[in-house]
Amino acid sequence: MTAREKISVRLDPEIVGLGRRLAKVDFGSEQKFGMLIEHAIKSYNARQIKSTDVEGILSETESALINRLESRFDDMSKRTIERMAGLLFTNTFDTVKQSLLVEQLHRVGVKNAVQLQSEAYKQTTDIVSKRYKEFGDSLLFQQKSQIYELTKQLEEMETNYKKAHKQWAIWEKSTTEARAELKTSQTKNKQLEQRIQQLESTVARQQLEINRVRKWSQNLVERIGNAGLMDRPKKLLETHIEESGAL
Repeated sequence: MTAREKISVRLDPEIVGLGRRLAKVDFGSEQKFGMLIEHAIKSYNARQIKSTDVEGILSETESALINRLESRFDDMSKRTIERMAGLLFTNTFDTVKQSLLVEQLHRVGVKNAVQLQSEAYKQTTDIVSKRYKEFGDSLLFQQKSQIYELTKQLEEMETNYKKAHKQWAIWEKSTTEARAELKTSQTKNKQLEQRIQQLESTVARQQLEINRVRKWSQNLVERIGNAGLMDRPKKLLETHIEESGAL
């Protein structure tokens, strides 16, 4: 667990009092004021972020990765076509050159010109076949390497995409829980405020009653003190009740 950082802040005394009451209600102790602040900050942050923002970021990331892969495929296809065209031109040029050379020898009457022509065609065919084979093997190797690289990128993209969705799901769950906790806290706060108002009203009524009883008693004591020796206490009490009312 990360060590908590001690900070000092200035708050209005009424906010401090309210915070301590909430900390006691929600976390069991007024000393857990810091946990209440953490909870409030998380709840505030959860309300600021919208799920559409997260989905937009994921969509943009996915589009960027797909565009990059499509670009790699286009480049690979373009290079393959260029190499095929170059190889075709080279082989065609060699074939025509061999054919013209043999025909020229045949025209000037070189001995065994027909045999030379046959051998030239065979050598040309072997050279062309070898070139195409080497080109095919090289191209296959490059394509396999590129396909392997692209496959790894696709797997990485899928992993990152799943990870992002998982984080978004966790965030959404945390946000839902935070909002539920906030709603519960708000309900508890409202109930607590109502309870405090009820207690304050009860205390006020009790104070009024205490003041009334104190005044009633003081008046009775004064009445008794001012009475003569012949006045009976019972009669004095009845007279006092008639004038000041009963308790």
